[in-house]
Amino acid sequence: MFIHEPAVLLLFIILVLNASIFSYQSTSRPFKTRFDNRLELLNESFIVVISIHLIGFTDWLDVNQQEWMGWSMDILILIVTLINLMIIFYQIYLYIAVYFKKYKIRLDKKYNDPFGRLYDKILGKKKEVL
Repeated sequence: MFIHEPAVLLLFIILVLNASIFSYQSTSRPFKTRFDNRLELLNESFIVVISIHLIGFTDWLDVNQQEWMGWSMDILILIVTLINLMIIFYQIYLYIAVYFKKYKIRLDKKYNDPFGRLYDKILGKKKEVL
């Protein structure tokens, strides 16, 4: 029987540990914001699904099926990586936007130009006075 092999036993332990970490993080909410908690649960769910793919690399499947399981596992890793990269780039974009807004406010205060006339002079635009 397969359960007595050390690799299958280790695989079973990994799956149980992944499921227990997922259930702990879903109940304890370790991060401050709701978005961070949900992102962590998304990452943990992908880890659980990818760990289930490890079953396909035992002797239970033939080589062709193992190859398809490998491609499926690679695609899941690519999806979770792209999701995390999009979130990182979006947060960088928000940080840069806030930085430039603060810089604009600082320039407006420095030149005492609260209505943006300095920028109109730089860009060569003229505002019509009503």
